[in-house]
Amino acid sequence: MSFYAAPIKFAKASGKTTINTSLNAMDATRTSDHKVQIMSVKLHLDGTCTTSETFQLREDAGDGTSYDVLAHSQDMSGIANDIWLPIKPYVLDKSTDLDGSFQNTDANDWGIEIAYQEIL
Repeated sequence: MSFYAAPIKFAKASGKTTINTSLNAMDATRTSDHKVQIMSVKLHLDGTCTTSETFQLREDAGDGTSYDVLAHSQDMSGIANDIWLPIKPYVLDKSTDLDGSFQNTDANDWGIEIAYQEIL
């Protein structure tokens, strides 16, 4: 029995989606017309959070939030940065959304960067 997994064949295209906003709650979505592997997600706030609120990344099932898959979750109280580096390849089929959410009661300016690689 072999546990060898065939390597993923990447297209030449790679990129990143950067979303910046100020003082609002996060409701960000990353959508692609191609199958992609998420390489990293970086969140930066302009100040540390004084409230206990959670930054979440969810794979949108398209059938309501009850069916979404939680990919990453981080309590942001006392911190201003979060970097998610998936341990295993995190692949999204084309047109599958990756949703980011964060309540942002402290009204911090925030920015999020999602780095990805297209897959053949």
